[in-house]
Amino acid sequence: MEIEVEGKKFHCLLDSGCDHSLIPRSMLPDMPLQPVSVDVKAANGSPIVIEGCIDLSFSVGQKLHAIILVSSDITEFMLVIDWLMENNVNWKFGDSKLELHGQIIPLMKRPSKVGVRRIFVRENVTIPPNTAANVPVKLVGSTFRHYTSDWLVNTKVLTDKVFVARVVLPDQDEHAAVQVVNLSKKPYILKEGITLGSAQAATVLDHQDEPVTDKKNTDHLKPVIESLPMSMPTAERKEAIKLIKAYHDVFSRSEYDLGCTSLLEQRIEMGDARPFRQALRRHPQVHLDVID
Repeated sequence: MEIEVEGKKFHCLLDSGCDHSLIPRSMLPDMPLQPVSVDVKAANGSPIVIEGCIDLSFSVGQKLHAIILVSSDITEFMLVIDWLMENNVNWKFGDSKLELHGQIIPLMKRPSKVGVRRIFVRENVTIPPNTAANVPVKLVGSTFRHYTSDWLVNTKVLTDKVFVARVVLPDQDEHAAVQVVNLSKKPYILKEGITLGSAQAATVLDHQDEPVTDKKNTDHLKPVIESLPMSMPTAERKEAIKLIKAYHDVFSRSEYDLGCTSLLEQRIEMGDARPFRQALRRHPQVHLDVID
């Protein structure tokens, strides 16, 4: 449902299966917290770090309040069973509505986010120019419900010439890290708590003995395969052909499909010397056919 906190509107998740109402610290970064001692765990048993609690006032058509735990390990505001019971809420599931103190509150549906986790930088990291560095991260789910899986992080451009590399992260993130490549000419600083995007639950595919290839467009591999040494043992030849077909996309199909990249730049220091023209070196006639 939609709520209003200090003049700002947020979406709040209602969860009758959880014991503690929680709010992300990012929603109230400057609000002072009261100390609290409580152990909270996600559905898979992993701990959720609680930074404190707050007596939060908010509006849902009328002024309400709730004692809510605050954590940086979640990304979604949740009101749970204790608040629903305290306010004698009548949840009309069939109509997607709530009856709250005589007022009808419409509810909204949203796609499940169980299979998505946000990626946050765990500590301050400075990446020197033209350097790749492993950046410690933590994976934060949006709800208590936890999908046990490995997590796939896709490539992302952070800024000009600074990229996040594709990586698969483990479910337990104590030692998780993503590689960030800085191809610029100045250091790039990642501060603790900055988001690097999201991770999707990885799907494990069934093992296949043969690689998946585009069989309709593999004619360009014939010269490569035919150039394999005839002395190569049969078993090794089969493995080599299998490897070539598995990576068919890295082989040029013609002299016109080789492109250029702007990711790396090369500078040749010549000092005060001026470039000069030099004729091609002459080669023996017998070698010209091979060179051509």
